[in-house]
Amino acid sequence: MTRATRVSALVVVLALIVAAGWAAGAAGARVRTGNGTQGITDTEIRVGGVGGFSVNPVNLPYDEMVDGVKAYFAMVNAEGGVFGRKLKVVKMRDDASQSVKDLLQTRALVEEDGVFAVMPVATVGFAGARYLTKNGVPAFGYHISNDWENAPNLFGETGSATCFQCPDPTYPWFAKQLGAKRVGVIGYNVDIAQDCVAWQEKSYKKYGIKTPYVNDVLAFGFTEASFAPDIEKMKQAKIDMLSTCMDSNGSLLIKQAMDAAGLKIPVQWGEGYNHDFLAQFGKELDGLHLSISEQPFEDPMPSEGMQNYREWMQKTGGNVHKISLAGWIVADLFVEGLKAIGKHPTRAKLINAINKIDDFTAHGITSGIDWTKAHHDTSEGESCRAFLKVENGQFVQEFAEPGKPFVCLDGNAKSLDDFTVRAAGLKQSP
Repeated sequence: MTRATRVSALVVVLALIVAAGWAAGAAGARVRTGNGTQGITDTEIRVGGVGGFSVNPVNLPYDEMVDGVKAYFAMVNAEGGVFGRKLKVVKMRDDASQSVKDLLQTRALVEEDGVFAVMPVATVGFAGARYLTKNGVPAFGYHISNDWENAPNLFGETGSATCFQCPDPTYPWFAKQLGAKRVGVIGYNVDIAQDCVAWQEKSYKKYGIKTPYVNDVLAFGFTEASFAPDIEKMKQAKIDMLSTCMDSNGSLLIKQAMDAAGLKIPVQWGEGYNHDFLAQFGKELDGLHLSISEQPFEDPMPSEGMQNYREWMQKTGGNVHKISLAGWIVADLFVEGLKAIGKHPTRAKLINAINKIDDFTAHGITSGIDWTKAHHDTSEGESCRAFLKVENGQFVQEFAEPGKPFVCLDGNAKSLDDFTVRAAGLKQSP
């Protein structure tokens, strides 16, 4: 399986398990609730989502995730739905990025709105996860916290497990390509960012790359002036690359401070593939490098999945963005599972069917996810990333070939020279 890890500036975990109840369908329609079929009618399959839409500490358009889901549903519904049933998003609930509200809103989707599955989920603290697991409700969404781990019913767009103890060879591989031998690593003073810093430091050191500057106590709201002493520490450490575990705004402020101080070295951002942000700051982002787990929009040979995504986002009026793409990916997984179980779906059947899929790519968008392992196992298999840089205010692919965007190394690679550049799919043809 491929290994993918997402880090966010905020993770809040709330473990509270509540029994699920009966729910009525919309518009007075009769909804079957027995045997895990709540939300299923003769003509529809109903889902609903939850996320940090009104308040979002990482300033990403989480509301656009539902656009990707709806676009995928529109494509499927135009072909007659799944075994004659149309797919419908009946409700989106806002948790304002608060864990208590997330739990309450997740419960409401199941107990009041009567959904079959919860999707999409886009929140920094998925406190409703344990409730859904307790009640066997499948959920699909943006994997950005540890809340998704070790539950058979939770499906993120990059998998569901996050292993900060598993060194990732793609980071030191990237540093080697740039000729970097002394890398700085920086992140905020919150647990998830500190975990990310330690994970990256471990990854670099495993392959002989020194990390003489490490800062995991950076405060939110820092200024360019307050960061000046760290610029001097970077210079004294003679780093030739910096890697961040933080949001785009923080990373940009650091890069601006470095540029002002004459420290012109490559910067690898933890979060940065945002075309709206790029359009806003343009050439100020030149020198930025980043890696993602999906086929870039810039690939001149888009996969079948990427072509369909662009076509149906245009037809439905959605914004082409990595967040809406994440919604499209999980909707593809949902439908693939539904098609595998036939005309009489239940929640349990859907969960079991998806967990037998060992090479999910969303028709070429992702490098490949083995769902027989992806809930808990990130210690084995390949690590794959697509790399981009900013040149003249534009994202440009690095180290790729048309239609082959992913650089992949075995998770336990002995040498950084042992890599492949490939298209999507764990089961590659010779």
